[in-house]
Amino acid sequence: MEIIKSVFDLYNRKETGLSRTLAALIYSDYRIIKEILKKNGYKFTKEDSKTLEIYFEPSFGHSRFDILCVSKNYVIVIETKLGLNVVTDEQSNRYIEIISQYKQPNKILILLTQFDNQKVNKNNAIEIISEQWKSFYEIIKRLKITLNITEEFSNYITGSHLMKISDIDIWAVVISKDSEKEKIETSLIYRNDKYHQPIFIGLREWDSILKKVIIKKLYPVNEILSPDNPRARIYNQDGSNAFIYILGNPFTLEKPIIKKFSQNSAIGVSFSDIEP
Repeated sequence: MEIIKSVFDLYNRKETGLSRTLAALIYSDYRIIKEILKKNGYKFTKEDSKTLEIYFEPSFGHSRFDILCVSKNYVIVIETKLGLNVVTDEQSNRYIEIISQYKQPNKILILLTQFDNQKVNKNNAIEIISEQWKSFYEIIKRLKITLNITEEFSNYITGSHLMKISDIDIWAVVISKDSEKEKIETSLIYRNDKYHQPIFIGLREWDSILKKVIIKKLYPVNEILSPDNPRARIYNQDGSNAFIYILGNPFTLEKPIIKKFSQNSAIGVSFSDIEP
């Protein structure tokens, strides 16, 4: 039995603990990867920030990356080492072969070591960058980046995988601004000053034939970002302080939901009432 003195004690090796923590930090705040790219002459756009996906230890046949970052214009692999350890030429060549298969215009392999002892072989198709852990630490410290474990824990626990089999919670919302409707329909983003934990968000609309307010589509809520989350700031650049609800692709209902919606618009609907 081991006494936990640090979050890194939860992992078998310090190297694994550091790389997993770095992956979590990059996921929570895209500015880390943005600053590293800027340091090396690359521009990480707003579109890249919105489309950024982080993967930890993805496997490709017999090869496995430590961290994989994929956005609209970038595929970035980060391989981490501690102590005097370095990434070997054999490892680099395997990674280069896999990275080359991606369609993104910018393909980058970052070799992250503790000391300045990493040999870099130039490659015409892939940009290979050698960085030290202190570079990432300095960025995290300068930008005062922290990982909100409480928020992450809440999002995970209240996710749709805990949905009861008998009922689901739908937040029925009214959207009057065309720009906000477009955010939902094209970007799958809903903004609201109120914080709820719905499983689905449904758009209330008037049906001229039924003469009633109905819901035709249900959007699953994949994630909720608080206003102070750096990722939320991407969508709050108009100065608003809204919670960001990241949605999945909608389900179109064969029969619309017809209910007398309450003021807070939180409704419970039996699965038998829904026919997607």
